[in-house]
Amino acid sequence: MKKAKVVITQNADFDLKEIADWYNTKDKKLIWVFLKDFKEKVKYISVNPLACEVRYENFRIFKKISLWHSLFLQRTQKFN
Repeated sequence: MKKAKVVITQNADFDLKEIADWYNTKDKKLIWVFLKDFKEKVKYISVNPLACEVRYENFRIFKKISLWHSLFLQRTQKFN
């Protein structure tokens, strides 16, 4: 299957900038963890577009999990 094109809307881009600002106030390292995770999710959607739920017309979404839960899952997967 051909890779799907992933479009980041202006609203999503604005939200990403707000998220980056918030993480920078907490811990400058966290923003890099968040951005890496975000890029991995975008790549996953582009390779597996039908694996994500369709919401709001043409928009596909991931099930929301917390950043910390995501980090925990990534760390436990590395050890297995």
